[in-house]
Amino acid sequence: MLLDRFQKIKAEWPKKSIQIPYSSISKKALFELSYHAANNVPTRNIHVRMKPGDDEVGNEGIFYSPMEKVFIHIIGTEGNVAITLYAEEESKLSSIQEIEQKLSKMTQDYTARSPNLQDQITKTILVERKIDKVIHLAMDKDLARNVYGGIGEVRERGALIPLIRSAEKSDVVELAVMKWMNIAFNENQDAPFAIEKAKGLTKNFLQIKDWLMKRIDKSFTGVEEELLKDKSEFIKD
Repeated sequence: MLLDRFQKIKAEWPKKSIQIPYSSISKKALFELSYHAANNVPTRNIHVRMKPGDDEVGNEGIFYSPMEKVFIHIIGTEGNVAITLYAEEESKLSSIQEIEQKLSKMTQDYTARSPNLQDQITKTILVERKIDKVIHLAMDKDLARNVYGGIGEVRERGALIPLIRSAEKSDVVELAVMKWMNIAFNENQDAPFAIEKAKGLTKNFLQIKDWLMKRIDKSFTGVEEELLKDKSEFIKD
């Protein structure tokens, strides 16, 4: 498993770290922003652990990038969020500079947004995490019941966020999520999710992930402020 492999290479591969102080951003919000900055459509999230409060330490995520063959570890500490990139080839370590630059711009734009839009951005990144979870479960040949539950989380949480609901093609995305939810429901819940269906699900959810990540990136520009300023539907993690 990739998580086992990560635990093994931590002491072997070259690594490079950056630390981002919280400043005026809550611990949970900065972790979510860091998650989005380190993520990419083909990047696979292999582990995530979230604390319940907004200002608790210990939020953690681990990514694997199959294209660059690197692992990315994100951890929320008392004073900052630390992001560490592990690469088999030392030349790949420069990728962390791109993450740092992207995150720096994101945090500046985020603090300039209204509390309403800030809230919706972090909650939409939460849905990004849930999409990653479904992809990981499917690729890891997990039980159908777990894949079904993961898809259900994507649907339930996404349905409550105006930033998602107001996006172009959101109706198409909702239909695709419902289709896979029905497929997963009709599988043997105690058996691994069928490989041939897992391939189709993964392909479709990577498309949804691409759509959602572009939506999140656009939201940092503030163009949604007027559209969403009167919306008050929020979700809890």
